[in-house]
Amino acid sequence: MSPGHYAEAATLIKQAHIRFGNRLALTTRCNPDSAFAIHLVLQHIPRTRIVYLVEEHTEPFSRTLEDFFGITLDRFPLKGDKLDCLVRACSTTGTRAIIHGIRKYQTGNRERKKPVERGAKDGLVRFHPFLTFTPREVADHIAMHDLPSLLVPKPIQKEECGLH
Repeated sequence: MSPGHYAEAATLIKQAHIRFGNRLALTTRCNPDSAFAIHLVLQHIPRTRIVYLVEEHTEPFSRTLEDFFGITLDRFPLKGDKLDCLVRACSTTGTRAIIHGIRKYQTGNRERKKPVERGAKDGLVRFHPFLTFTPREVADHIAMHDLPSLLVPKPIQKEECGLH
């Protein structure tokens, strides 16, 4: 894992908090590796608001994340357009800036993302502190900190058969 990635991410997270304070939120859809972003943000801003755009199939994992981190997610049903849902959630919570857990490798559009952007349609400031993390770095971080994940299987304890 690149220490530079962590330092850059920490700096951006702290800058976002200094600039926006309680008007800053981490957004999540409780995807399989969401614990990675939640863990890193909570290390620097322990009482961060976390806006969860609820999809029925991710609801069980959202409960796992809440239990693990001792947090309560602000739930907003994901109905219709994702951007509209996000804007509604941010308007409801007074959020003016968001931290996204996106990484460049996830889609072609994300390859062009910058660390800080302002939404043209909604005016929200978006911080992307994890853009340069690789899939391996995300998986390693999840494993190293024993975070809940649907991507990283936990090692299976096997009993020795006596032959090995």
